[in-house]
Amino acid sequence: MRISVIALTYARVDRLNECIESFVRQDYPDKDMVVLNTCPQQTLIYSHPNVTVFNLTERPKNLGEARNMAVERCQDGLICLLDDDDLALPNYLSVYAEALAKNPEAQWVWVDKQFYMVAGKIQKIALGACNTFAFTKQAWRAVGGYNAMNVGEDRDFIGRMTAKLPGARVSVRTDEVAYLYCWGNGVYHLSGMGDDKPHRTNSWDRSRMDFEWKLKQRKVQTGPILMKPEWKQNYVKLAQSFLGNGKADLESEVCLIELGRYGDIINILPVARLIAERYGRPVFMVNREFANVLDGIGYVQPHIVETPHPAINQALDLAKRSYRHVINAQIWGTAYRLEKKCPAYNLESWRLAGFENQFYDKTLLPEFDQRDLDLEAAIFKKLSDGKPMLLLKMHGALSAPFKIGVQLEELLRKTFEPQYQVVELSSIKTPHIYDLIGLFDRAVLLVTIDTMTLHLAAASDIPVVALVNNDPWVSSIPRCHCVSKINYAVAEPHPEAVIEAVAEALKSPTRRPMPSVATINPAQRKIFHAVERHDEPRNPRKEAAWQSWDRLYDQGVIPCHYWKYERDARGIGDKRALPYLKDVLRFAMNQAGDDDIVFFTNDDNVLHPLLPSLLRFHVSVFGACCSQRCDFRKVNILKPNMPPEEVAKLGSPHIGRDLFAFTKTWLEKNWNNLGDFILGASDWDLALASLIRLQHGIVSTRKNIEASIHPAELPRGYVLHIAHPSLWNQPANINTAASQIHNRKLFKAWAQKSLPDLIFNSQNSI
Repeated sequence: MRISVIALTYARVDRLNECIESFVRQDYPDKDMVVLNTCPQQTLIYSHPNVTVFNLTERPKNLGEARNMAVERCQDGLICLLDDDDLALPNYLSVYAEALAKNPEAQWVWVDKQFYMVAGKIQKIALGACNTFAFTKQAWRAVGGYNAMNVGEDRDFIGRMTAKLPGARVSVRTDEVAYLYCWGNGVYHLSGMGDDKPHRTNSWDRSRMDFEWKLKQRKVQTGPILMKPEWKQNYVKLAQSFLGNGKADLESEVCLIELGRYGDIINILPVARLIAERYGRPVFMVNREFANVLDGIGYVQPHIVETPHPAINQALDLAKRSYRHVINAQIWGTAYRLEKKCPAYNLESWRLAGFENQFYDKTLLPEFDQRDLDLEAAIFKKLSDGKPMLLLKMHGALSAPFKIGVQLEELLRKTFEPQYQVVELSSIKTPHIYDLIGLFDRAVLLVTIDTMTLHLAAASDIPVVALVNNDPWVSSIPRCHCVSKINYAVAEPHPEAVIEAVAEALKSPTRRPMPSVATINPAQRKIFHAVERHDEPRNPRKEAAWQSWDRLYDQGVIPCHYWKYERDARGIGDKRALPYLKDVLRFAMNQAGDDDIVFFTNDDNVLHPLLPSLLRFHVSVFGACCSQRCDFRKVNILKPNMPPEEVAKLGSPHIGRDLFAFTKTWLEKNWNNLGDFILGASDWDLALASLIRLQHGIVSTRKNIEASIHPAELPRGYVLHIAHPSLWNQPANINTAASQIHNRKLFKAWAQKSLPDLIFNSQNSI
């Protein structure tokens, strides 16, 4: 198939030279490149049999129109993108060609990784963004091309195409990553300026103004320009050096920690897969002794450490230095205290990671997607004597030895061997422990004292008789198809009880239905900032907030400022024109896709620049969250690059929640439980925080409502507030304003159904 590369350029000759050189070096033979020069003051000259430069005499009206003009000039086939300030390694086009060969019905291909470069140095491997999306010309026609937009036209185009047409999302190895997204290279970035906004000049015109300023300064050349494509450095060697230094492993976004034994790791695998499905493939930090269990997992990236199991604090320090988002699932270690809140340790591990409310979901099972099925079949064939296979694991329990393991094995053999082939798993050696799943899938029953096999059996539909420790917290809560659970206190003095349980299970053995496993396909989520606005005199406190928002919008956050109220609190007798929360949220939801993120703040919150990154991860993984604010007395407290942890230390804690974030899907699902609260009055934030907590299995009390509890709440330091007297808190409003009474009644009515133990005072406030 012919692959065309389009490159739009506007007065960036030096960068375009490197871009064209990237194309010339491509190892895929059937290729061409269309360079669309949208700067009429420059005429680019370059002669190459596979590169055509189109010099426009009039600049297009917008970026979407320019992209369509470039696509129109391409031959039929696949179209790849290469921005004039970005680069590609020689295998860039071959990756797409291979993907199409494997997916002949695909009309688009989206590669999941790209290098992220700053000032000529590779910083990390990031998720593939709009740049790593390719499409057929036929697909471009089918969706009507790009819309007339200056920023976000690619997100809009991709969203329409992926929703309408079949395609392929491709996960490449780190040594196959080929796109180099470049930043900090001295050029004007449209994508760095955020979406266009009514209150300022649009990005297309701002780039023109930047060019005209440089023209006056004689910093750019006009007229005919002879192109001389070349690389300023060897980017192939640069990528190889980056990968060879092991930095790629340390630059991933998310790290899940579990230094425990095989059973501990298997127990938490469903959490790892959830992260991969909702956000992207996480790093899994494991101890070297047990790391080979991850050989059977394709949805995690192992980070193997020599750190022993008890040294969890050391592992946490390493992870926090190396990764942006760290999830710890390990529940014990030296000098490490954890309050026990769950009835068993494996549930405790899920709670610590933030997934306690999903532990009992029968669709969330450990999946080994890299199993060697041929090896499994060979192991079974070698062991099988033709009779139904009954599997035992009576030995090897380290944490809770079973006193009568030998005797019970003999009794089980004596009772069942005439009809069944009894196999003790302790005697079987396989390259990986997960190779045993093949036996589980073929056997009729598993009887086990070992938590590892208990966890591993959850990856199969095999029925299980579990013999567990007398201490409920030490014993596992089985997530497998457990048909009988017997404590040691019963099994050891009464082995006949085990025989009876096994006999009963064998009378009518049942296999549980295994959930279908969807292809891992993390959503490319956009972030929408929902905030109510109203006309008012400008003041330094709010100016500081608005300036901080612009820093987020420059990162691609989409502003959804709600100015025209459909209704307000005067409709219920309040003196103030206060808007309703649902109206503000709906205004943003109407612009968002199902997978997108909507977050709400008050109109005077200063927001940390790292907030979008945190929201994209946290909301993608957990669905919804809120955040307490940090109160300050001075306006200019947020210094450049100040870590959120430092902000939290400097600011005063406040019970109020000033930020709420959700996926649109979460909001729609919980819309009827979300009271019709009025903003500018009190209590609504505590009500919404309590609702989000319940979704995570956390019950709010008057005492814990003041705490920040993961994962319902973000860590403090991302949302700031300049302290000032609140109108709702004035004597004339606090207990008598119609908006106050309205919100408190709603909160109390909801709590009586969902939080019956939450106590309200005579003013209907907690």
